[in-house]
Amino acid sequence: MGDADSGRTVMKVIVSVLAVLGVFLMLLLGGVAFTAAACENGEGDGEGAPSSTTVSVDNASYKPPEHSDDPVAEKMASFMEGIALDDSHGYSQPRRMGNPDFDCSSAVFRSGQAAGLPLSGYPFTTWNEGAALQSVGFKHFTWSGNYHDAKATLKRGDVVVNPQEHTEVYVGGGLFAAARHAYPSGVDDGHPGDQGKGDDQEIIISGYLDPGLTDVYRHDPSAQVTASGDATTPGAATPAVCRPADQPDAGDAGDGVNASAEQAKAIAKRMIPDYFPGADTEKEYGCLVSMWTRESGWNIHAENASSGAYGIPQALPASKMASVGPDWRDNATTQVKWGLQYIKGRYSTPCGAWSRWQAKGWY
Repeated sequence: MGDADSGRTVMKVIVSVLAVLGVFLMLLLGGVAFTAAACENGEGDGEGAPSSTTVSVDNASYKPPEHSDDPVAEKMASFMEGIALDDSHGYSQPRRMGNPDFDCSSAVFRSGQAAGLPLSGYPFTTWNEGAALQSVGFKHFTWSGNYHDAKATLKRGDVVVNPQEHTEVYVGGGLFAAARHAYPSGVDDGHPGDQGKGDDQEIIISGYLDPGLTDVYRHDPSAQVTASGDATTPGAATPAVCRPADQPDAGDAGDGVNASAEQAKAIAKRMIPDYFPGADTEKEYGCLVSMWTRESGWNIHAENASSGAYGIPQALPASKMASVGPDWRDNATTQVKWGLQYIKGRYSTPCGAWSRWQAKGWY
């Protein structure tokens, strides 16, 4: 082979190598670009979440990203940050009183108390959280619920809520603090404190927010709140409270006829020591609230369209409650009595029934 042929051969080899390198470089850059676009759009890890390496904060180096000039908002956000960074606090629905564990709504409730709000009694749930916050000076509005919009829409200390499921507190910088779930999942892991690490933390500060938390409650520093928790704004007339003459006040359980959900809960809490003497009333009440909230929302007229199960305890058939009283259709006291008798006879305690419910979805 001559020198010219040898030169052409070498040149062909060089061109081929460069072509292969070019294709490899294009694939590499294209893959990086695709990955970046997927993470930016909330794809890659499924369920709309950003990349798992960017969801939760590093607890050891965390610093509040913002400061609120509203003392209430600032203290609520700080409280939520504190329990998220302290692994002695974890998630539990049956043990939601903050000693040491919380669930999502009891954590927000305690943050409000820590901020000096006149919140008292048993912690609210997501079902009645909005009304409770508005009664102590919060204004309500809605937003997209998309965590990508948080920095542009929310302020530190804002409470975001999905009344059917969950609530969190926005702490600024695109981050949310919340008691999310027991580890590895569920409503209780049987152990106090936070068993999870990183993105698996039970109480977490995270840049991700599940869809659906579109209700926002923001504290209004100008609101004047009475000792009873009723909020008014300067210059505004005190709102009238309209209720039927035969309906007891919200804080009074009355005789149970046409009782509200909160009145029904008060009736149940009062009865627990009678039906379960020696039991931890707060613990058993917490289990009962968790279970009957899911069963009926504590609505005395709740009826399952498919099965016919009725009332607060979802008795099936509904007429079973007639064994306690003929007014079972409209009386929370009658329904609660029947429900507690049923629980005692079959599961010993509300927490025993709640354990069954968590395993099977019924009790």
